[in-house]
Amino acid sequence: MQKIKTLFLSLTFLSLIFSGPSFVFFSLAFSGLMVPQSLRAEQPLSTQQKKAIEKIIHDYLIDNPETLANALDNVQAHFQARDRNHAEKALIDNADRLYHDKRDFTLGRETAPITIVEFFDYNCGFCKRVFPTLMEAMRDNNDVRLVFKEYPILSPSSIKAARAALAIKDNLKFLTFHTKLMNNRGGLNEAFIAKTLKDIGLSADEIIKRAEAPEISKLIERNEKLAQDLKLSGTPVFIINGVVYPGAISKQEFSEAIAKARNKLAQKTR
Repeated sequence: MQKIKTLFLSLTFLSLIFSGPSFVFFSLAFSGLMVPQSLRAEQPLSTQQKKAIEKIIHDYLIDNPETLANALDNVQAHFQARDRNHAEKALIDNADRLYHDKRDFTLGRETAPITIVEFFDYNCGFCKRVFPTLMEAMRDNNDVRLVFKEYPILSPSSIKAARAALAIKDNLKFLTFHTKLMNNRGGLNEAFIAKTLKDIGLSADEIIKRAEAPEISKLIERNEKLAQDLKLSGTPVFIINGVVYPGAISKQEFSEAIAKARNKLAQKTR
């Protein structure tokens, strides 16, 4: 009987996915209303009965291929909607960690109504490619604030560069260091990191020593955990007022994303 109940639940679920009256009728045929008395008994299905049921399902799907196609579309839409809902909730639940972590370096006024959060890696070619476009977007929009999220996932030298960046105490010095690393097209290693620190007037020995502090390790781990919680993969990833934009988006895409954020804010004030 348990097997029949399981079969009925499965067919009922399929009928809901298919959203077709014919399949609802088909599943009801196994609900007990149209199942023969012999199948309602407390006994397992025989091999012959299983084959009969399998043939009914097989024949139905062969005769109605559009039903299966609709089912697959509905299932895909269901999971896509579920993932969107989960992502939106995760962004709301983690808003403080995203936008207001005092340990993150930022660019732009603190009270700006629009915030771009970038997860990046200093060895990421796409991060370097999009950097001039990102800076142009910041220059052209005085109502936008940028939050830098160190997310070193590509190599050990990515971690060393991120640690050095986080060990810099001055926001302007950080931005200068960040810019030089993003404009670097050569290899990234300890020697280059040390030279860059010296070039911008900082003590490389002091910064590298400070970079090993436990609090910097915790901040990088915190960013990694945040990316995992938000189901982010790869770099760069931009989050603009609660909307995720993966990859090296174009100038037009930045403009459209910022305009969308403005429109949404304007609607809230009406």
